[in-house]
Amino acid sequence: MIKTYLREIEDLLQNLTILTDFSFKYALDEDAHTAKIWITITFQGGGRLDIFEFATYETGNVIVQKYRYNFIIRDKLIRWDNAPHHKGLASFPHHIHINDGVYETKKLNLKEVLEYLKKHDAAFFH
Repeated sequence: MIKTYLREIEDLLQNLTILTDFSFKYALDEDAHTAKIWITITFQGGGRLDIFEFATYETGNVIVQKYRYNFIIRDKLIRWDNAPHHKGLASFPHHIHINDGVYETKKLNLKEVLEYLKKHDAAFFH
């Protein structure tokens, strides 16, 4: 159910040790089968992650239909999204922007993005 997914996100954010603050907003449809989710995370060391997800509940599963995870720190920009452009990439529509370049990537979720940022903590936050 979408509400369970929202609670999981909130728990994930509350237990994230590399952040200094976050905002978490969402809008549910009438029957709670779809949600638009907006999150902003401010990290220790100055980085910011802006998140948008459009999630649906279908046949017992939550499916993130659209997503954008936009990480900015100093002069670096990393954005994972599935906007339907860059059709030449084998991973279409999933791709990652790193500064001015666009590259193939698998479909990611919020937890995987946060793991990526934690893994590269030294490069981004110090």
